[in-house]
Amino acid sequence: MITDTRWSIHSYPFTVLETHVDSLDHMNNVYYLQVFEEARWQMITDRGYGSDVIKSLQTGPVIVSIEIQFLKEILLRQKMEIKSFGVAYEGKVGKLRQQIFSESGDLHCQADFKIGLFDIKARKLILPTKEWLKACGHLT
Repeated sequence: MITDTRWSIHSYPFTVLETHVDSLDHMNNVYYLQVFEEARWQMITDRGYGSDVIKSLQTGPVIVSIEIQFLKEILLRQKMEIKSFGVAYEGKVGKLRQQIFSESGDLHCQADFKIGLFDIKARKLILPTKEWLKACGHLT
């Protein structure tokens, strides 16, 4: 449930492939992180903060921590959707939530990422810019 309406939701569909599963046809834990990463990159790129902007501005996203909950198994060839949205941003660290849903609407996995904007030259976290907050889905 999204309680903070200042954040927009980004959707990222994917299909579980043979390379994503273990011998029991369950999606392997490492691939949860991979598809979450793909969804985050698609979200910020769609919102104008892709790798070209990161290279130009010399500021980009970093993950500070991850908390993940595996709620229901995900199986080979299932069609899934990742919903990504900001929850909060305080100071230099924000919280981004990502959820994986099946076609039937069941929640299979939820992860909370503490994220920040990293100054590549200074090698440190910086306060979020207006452009970065927009990429994270903040509705200003």
